[in-house]
Formats: sequence, C-alpha cells, structure tokens
Amino acid sequence: MISENSFLERSDFLLITRISLLIIIVESIVIFIYNSFEIQLENEVSTWPWYFELPTGVIFAPIFESWLCQYLPFNLFKRFIKEVDTQSFKVFYLLSTGIFFGLLHSDTIWYMFYGLLAGLGFSYCFYRFKLIYPDSYKPLLFTSLTHSIVNLLVFITSIIYNLSETNFS
Repeated sequence: MISENSFLERSDFLLITRISLLIIIVESIVIFIYNSFEIQLENEVSTWPWYFELPTGVIFAPIFESWLCQYLPFNLFKRFIKEVDTQSFKVFYLLSTGIFFGLLHSDTIWYMFYGLLAGLGFSYCFYRFKLIYPDSYKPLLFTSLTHSIVNLLVFITSIIYNLSETNFS
C-alpha cells in the first residue's frame, strides 16, 4: 500500500538507486570497451566549463530530456494503445524511446549507442513508476532524479579521470 503522506517511499528510493546503479554499471562497461579500442566519448557539453556543464547536465537536461523522451512519448502512445501494462506496449515504448534518446545524443555513432543504453534505462524507470503512480507527477520527477544522479556520477568521474590525466610537474 502506497501512503499518500510520504513523498518518496522506501521502495521508490530503492528502485531509483537500483536503476541508477544499473545504468552506471552498463555505461562503465561500455566506456571500458570503448577505451580498450581508443574510442573517445565526447559531446558538445563536455567541452563547456564545469560551471555551465554541471547545472546543464545535472539539472536542466535531465528534466527536459525526461519530459521529451519519456513523458511525452508515453502519453502519445497511450492515446493509441490503451493497455499500457502489456508486454507489447512495454517493448514498443522502451525501444522507441531508447532509440529517440540515443538519437538526441548523436554527437558520434559511439555516443549515440551510449545514449541508447542510458535511454533504455531511463525509459524503464519512467515505465515502472508510471505503473505504480498512473495519475501522478512522480514518474517524471523520479526519472529526472535518476537521470540527474547518473549525470552527476558521470560528471564527478570525468573530473577525477581528467585530474588523473593532468601532469602536475
């Protein structure tokens, strides 16, 4: 039973944490493989100063991209397919929104694949929360939060990686 008094239930927190960790683990594996073949994952935002990159990547982009890539498609598809809890809707939704998210991150073909995997994770997050909270703002909010957590961890990791590459002598 979901209590109306609590904003973030323990189960919600655990789901956000699990999905964030899963996305980070998958992305880390992809980055490891890319680095093994000397493939660079750079996008336009990663060349910005940190004081622009941080708020853009951790606050603004997650909210906008979750709205554009998960919320809008779900509501559009729901107009044509009434039963959203079916396996066919789930597969169609996850694949189409994952591809759409990947296309938005098409700085390179490699970055697009990286974006596709992240998009699948964020779409799964939105879908799961939409089934739990069908008439609520929480699916969008929790997906944006998950996206923000992932982007923040990527941002921190890239700073640490760049510091380790710096020659201080």
